[in-house]
Amino acid sequence: MHIEESCSGETLVISLSGSEIGTRELSKAKDIFDSVPAECSSLRLDLSQLSYINSSLLSLIVGTCRRITGNGGEVCIHNPTSFVRRILHITNIEDIVGIFDGESGKIKTSLVYDLPPVKE
Repeated sequence: MHIEESCSGETLVISLSGSEIGTRELSKAKDIFDSVPAECSSLRLDLSQLSYINSSLLSLIVGTCRRITGNGGEVCIHNPTSFVRRILHITNIEDIVGIFDGESGKIKTSLVYDLPPVKE
């Protein structure tokens, strides 16, 4: 997993990419998420290049969201891949964080997954 931080106006952007989330990558992600000030007014998580997410990374994201929104800030997730989007839906994270389609800027409301049929 690769992590980048940047600013877009008053918005802090954290971009996550890759598929391997090992102990070293998770430690780096924790350091970056923990360094986001609680007073941050706007945080955007770009997950467009993240092909895998696990419970530890989900926990970091939720904790950061709670800290920022608890102080009146705003957090949104942009362009999650279909796998990540499915996990966000299953875990109900989409109920606490806006999930946006980067091209249209609209909240994604329809869920369409390319899942294999269930074998009986």
